[in-house]
Order: sequence, then structure tokens, then C-alpha cells
Amino acid sequence: DICLDPVCGDGTSLVEAGMAFEPKLLLGGDADLARLAAGRALAAAASQSLRLAALQADALPLAVDSVDKVLCDLRGKTPVPEQAQVVLARYLTAFGRVLRPRRAAVVLVDDSRGMDRALSECAESLTHLQRVPVHLSGQKAWVCVLKRNG
Repeated sequence: DICLDPVCGDGTSLVEAGMAFEPKLLLGGDADLARLAAGRALAAAASQSLRLAALQADALPLAVDSVDKVLCDLRGKTPVPEQAQVVLARYLTAFGRVLRPRRAAVVLVDDSRGMDRALSECAESLTHLQRVPVHLSGQKAWVCVLKRNG
């Protein structure tokens, strides 16, 4: 399996995924080079092999149908709430492009309405399977499980 976190920050989620599921390849990206450097150090300390690169989550430089799993924390990734739908739709479109058919994405969001609107724009490629409300650091969030159609 190939697992992608396109907004991996310091790579914590990828390291955890590597220890829990032992995928063949762990790919991570982020626009913040300092956080990617921290991710490399974290992966080395945890004896995990990550491929990390500077990238934008809405313009993934990966082939169509090349990833088995996407996991990411999109909380706080939209500059203002009014832009949530637009930004989330761009991310979800990119995820739907690189995910293999019938494979899953697990996405953590802080705006469930923005996610609903974004998913309505991506209904051709992604199906919303489940949403679980959670509280993290005192803030409400939602874990959304999506499946690539096809």
C-alpha cells in the first residue's frame, strides 16, 4: 500500500501510520520546509522510512490512481471560513485524482458544512462514507472517511 499525507507537517501521522499498518510506501508533503525537516528527524528516530517533499495539497505531483490511502489533518488550512468550501474542494479534487478506485481517504476537518459543500462539488470522484465528531485540544472537529468511486 502507498499512503499519502499531503499536508504532513512534521510527519507525525505518517510515522504513526507506518508503525500501525506497515504500508509499502509513506509519502508526505507540506509547504513548510522547516516542518518537513522536523518530519525527517522524527521518522529517523522512529525507524520509519518516509518520502517527504515540498508540495501543495491541491496540486499533487503524483500520477492518477497512484495512491492507496490518503490521510490528512485539514484543520486550520483555510485562511477564512468563507473560503473553506473552495479550498477543501481543491484538496478533495486532488485526492480523488491520485487515489486508486475504491480506496479511502481519512480527513480531519474543523468545518463540517464547508466539507459538505466541497464534497458536493466532488461527488463524481468521492463518496462520503462516515463522519465522526471528535474533540481535539478542546476544539470540535470531524473525522471524515471518503471513498474514491469507480
